[in-house]
Amino acid sequence: MRFTSSFSRPALFLALVLPALMAVLQVAHSQAPAQTPLLNKSGGGVDPNVMLNIDDSGSMLFQHMPESSVVVGSFTVAHPIGSNSVRMHPSDNATLAAFFVGTIAAQQTSTNWRQKMLRSPDTNTIYYNPEIRYSPWAVSTFPLPAATATNPAGRMANSPVAAAFRDPNSPVAGGVIDLTTVSASINDTWCFRNTSSGCNNNNAAFDPGLYYRLKKNASGQYLDPANEANYDRYTINNIGAAAYSAYPVKSAART
Repeated sequence: MRFTSSFSRPALFLALVLPALMAVLQVAHSQAPAQTPLLNKSGGGVDPNVMLNIDDSGSMLFQHMPESSVVVGSFTVAHPIGSNSVRMHPSDNATLAAFFVGTIAAQQTSTNWRQKMLRSPDTNTIYYNPEIRYSPWAVSTFPLPAATATNPAGRMANSPVAAAFRDPNSPVAGGVIDLTTVSASINDTWCFRNTSSGCNNNNAAFDPGLYYRLKKNASGQYLDPANEANYDRYTINNIGAAAYSAYPVKSAART
């Protein structure tokens, strides 16, 4: 009588080898992973090799970012300030003196896209953004202190909007800035006042709480940032402009 096998050679091979492989894998799985680098230096483990770099160069005083070009969506626009230093309030002294050119205008009726670009978080990534809840700086002590009437837990004191600290580490000696006083005319070296493309000394109205949002199209892509009509205007002072709905006005200007 003739018998025929129902196993092909590949199937027979797998049937014989798989149990051995499973046994090996089970042993490997039970082993603890290596606690030292595979590429080990002679005589012991690798020395700590993590570096913490802190940039304290002069450009850390810049109040705009990026510097060279603003890139949003499909648009790339040369930055109107570049590597110069500007400020957002005439009372602010945190500038890089050798490169300082003036104060960014904050005229509520402005049609100057440059003013709007510098005062929009969509095109100036370190400008005030109403979608962010700003908390005071963390303290350096440990354990972290509990919350008080003026300080959130583990943080420095809240900064009053009408007397915003210029330096949270030195709130008294560092001076304060009033973000609530809207002025009809202030004399200063203004950048992008009216339709100007530069900075010059003159009188101008000033709203320190002014900010803009760059509009997007139906697909969620940013519109041209060099077109002033593409910005929506807001102010934390709610004077002649819409109120952004992200946070209540009373808490939107926390520094």
